[in-house]
Amino acid sequence: MKTQIIGRFILAFVLMTTALSTAQIVEIDTSTIPDEVTFPHEVTIDSLAFEIPGFAPRGIFTIPGGSWNDPPRPKAWKDSCLDGVTIRTYWRDLNPAEGVEGYDWKELDMMFKKAKDHGKLIHLMVAPGFYSPEWVLDQVETRKFTVPGGKAPLQGELQRLPLPWNRKYLDLWFAFVDTLAARYGPDSALSVVAVTGPNGHNGEVNLPDSKQEDINTWITLTGSEDNLKDKVVTAYKETLDHFHKVFAKKHAKYFSLQIFDRSLPIAITPQNKIIQDAYQEELIEYARRLENPKKKFILMNGGLDAWPWVGVISEKYPVRKKEPDYEPPQWKRIQKYADRGFITGFQARSPLARTGDEAFETERGTALSRHYFRQILRNSIRFNAGFLELYEADFFDANLSDLIPSGSVLLRGKCPCGNF
Repeated sequence: MKTQIIGRFILAFVLMTTALSTAQIVEIDTSTIPDEVTFPHEVTIDSLAFEIPGFAPRGIFTIPGGSWNDPPRPKAWKDSCLDGVTIRTYWRDLNPAEGVEGYDWKELDMMFKKAKDHGKLIHLMVAPGFYSPEWVLDQVETRKFTVPGGKAPLQGELQRLPLPWNRKYLDLWFAFVDTLAARYGPDSALSVVAVTGPNGHNGEVNLPDSKQEDINTWITLTGSEDNLKDKVVTAYKETLDHFHKVFAKKHAKYFSLQIFDRSLPIAITPQNKIIQDAYQEELIEYARRLENPKKKFILMNGGLDAWPWVGVISEKYPVRKKEPDYEPPQWKRIQKYADRGFITGFQARSPLARTGDEAFETERGTALSRHYFRQILRNSIRFNAGFLELYEADFFDANLSDLIPSGSVLLRGKCPCGNF
């Protein structure tokens, strides 16, 4: 059996590398867009795991492209190139009322059943913060902030946010996490749980800072950027301890921490960059030490885009045109922890999916899409991601569908896709 798997992998790898091999391009000639890419370092069969340990995520997961609470597309459950799905939901929807009768698990139960029926893993994200239940918001200390972007239903509105370090808020959140873990912790479909609680609106460690008034409020509350960092770090350390105890230690599940460029809501200055970096590193280093009995911490990042290549989209991202070989530090951080033996992951969306430019609906646009999507896969391998989360719009794009098996093979070390 193992020989057959290795044989399939070798065949798949040969087909893929034959299709991908070419010299690296720095500036793209927009008249002739190549449909290939070169991997920057050798990938060997020995470097890829053929067996997936326990519930560990590997390969490709998809993220529903609409708002939070949107279920995966029906065909996602059946796709053989897909290893898992990312389920995103709100605390207020799962726990709309106080007390033992105040939970609503119907939709989540249904998705867990489908995952088990089709052999998919789940990365679960429950967003608190702005999306805490009303009965929670009425009991805890809050301040009004602007809800950040995305497709959140409250986007751009001034809404109540629980203070991340508020004792009552954390106690209520941990009580919910305990109930969540008791229900889904034993479930074989659950692979990863995003560590949330002292954050604003999604699965990241971010807090709202989209307006200067928001930043001013945080500093007024704490007195300084350093004090803000310390208070949020303390709240997150307690939260990490709790997730580790009820998910990793008790049920051997993985817990993810999603770190992006700007996670602490402070102004952009040279001094504050030091504080911002210290905030992120302190959280990551604390999480990685929670290794009982094995490494269950997963570091996640986003925005692979098609860096460091430049071309048409460089007009929207001019810094990349000036520094074509720039490698964002968060990518290198993913690589560092992967090299230490931790599972790492990236969320990624094709840059072209974000432009809204009708020109990309042309034949030339299709070539560009393929070109950049290959680079997303290339970057995930370059920086040693254990798995890649793709938005459904990219995963099910007919113009990209033949590229998905390549990513699945390289990330998972197997060839699960029947159409390769």
